[in-house]
Amino acid sequence: MRARKRNRKRRPGAARIRELDPERREAQSVVRMQSHGPVRPTAANMPVAYIPRTRELYRDFTPYRWVVNDTVPWTPLRKPVRECRLALISSGGIMYRDQPRWHREDASWRRIPKSARREELSIWHFGYQTRDAQEDTNCVFPLERLRELEADGVVGELCDPAFSFMGGIYSARKVRDELAPGIVDELKRAHADAFFLVPA
Repeated sequence: MRARKRNRKRRPGAARIRELDPERREAQSVVRMQSHGPVRPTAANMPVAYIPRTRELYRDFTPYRWVVNDTVPWTPLRKPVRECRLALISSGGIMYRDQPRWHREDASWRRIPKSARREELSIWHFGYQTRDAQEDTNCVFPLERLRELEADGVVGELCDPAFSFMGGIYSARKVRDELAPGIVDELKRAHADAFFLVPA
């Protein structure tokens, strides 16, 4: 007795989706399948289409030239993490108390005291949905978790202060010539052995 062939129905639009180039495919709302059935995309579960979003936000500017780094200035640690002074840096737009908000193309950064409480922190960032991070800043600025690791001896010492900037900066030149050197100077003054960079 021969087994019957299963008549599988193709999902509507599947062929059309496959024909899209990767950039358009990223921007399309595609129903995602889970074990209990299809889940329709919502504002809460949709991935961010970064390339189309960037082009839309800056459509009145010269087309963006994406940065290509051919080399990485990798520096291996000279001692175990449990003996290191570790700095926390986040691109999530974290502010402490009444620190000023960022504006677009703002390459400044904020110093966040190591002792800052969650209720003293707020977020401003135009590049991602901040709702979850507003509820728990550890999503993008794990200061509480790192203090716990310091107390447990996993990290030698957490530098004070921590640092945050708003990562939605269009100008690669500003990042290279203003933001990065400024934070490097801060890290040197803090005698940091390493830093933990959390992208938003």
